Amino acid sequence: MISIIVAAHNAQDQIDACLESLVRAARHPAVAQEDVQITVVLDHCDDRTGWLARSWGVHTMDVEARNTRMARKAGAEAALRAGARWLAFADADTTVAEDWLAAQVAQGSDVVCRTMLDGVLNADDDAHAHAHHLNFGLSANAYVAARDAKPVAAHAPPALPSSPGSATSAPPTQTLMKAVPTLLHALRGGGGARPILQSPCQPTGT
Repeated sequence: MISIIVAAHNAQDQIDACLESLVRAARHPAVAQEDVQITVVLDHCDDRTGWLARSWGVHTMDVEARNTRMARKAGAEAALRAGARWLAFADADTTVAEDWLAAQVAQGSDVVCRTMLDGVLNADDDAHAHAHHLNFGLSANAYVAARDAKPVAAHAPPALPSSPGSATSAPPTQTLMKAVPTLLHALRGGGGARPILQSPCQPTGT
């Protein structure tokens, strides 16, 4: 199962566009044989975000974290309990390309991330794009390894365990993000960023 997790706080003005793009990505022919579940984690929402999300037929769960990282972590843990093999994260105020999820899975890597340009996911303009750590994907094995890892020295990050036939990094190119120093911090609810996921991410292409 593939899980798409969206942490949302009072996102009634953005959630429709976000979910429209995610539903389209979940129906891409390349992942048509997969069970793709979208979950919106409603973090202390007091607007119509939940109602709108449920109108799309996606899963919702309520938390009172008042913290995006904690909300995202709650969604990830629920996905793992449901048997997810891949976790894809999207921010509630962004949209994704139709091949966003299919391209992640096709990489055969443990961690995949893209850049954003003016609010649109983009992997071509390295000179102007900035890293958007909220739209990324990683294998369940990588998530568990990062979650359960002990603190390590920043200059010596351990390698992530690879799934059979997968790669954990790629040769540096202009479109590769150089590091993901805040990725684990985005997944955890605090305690600082542990530098276990500092290898470059695979670009997902155009």
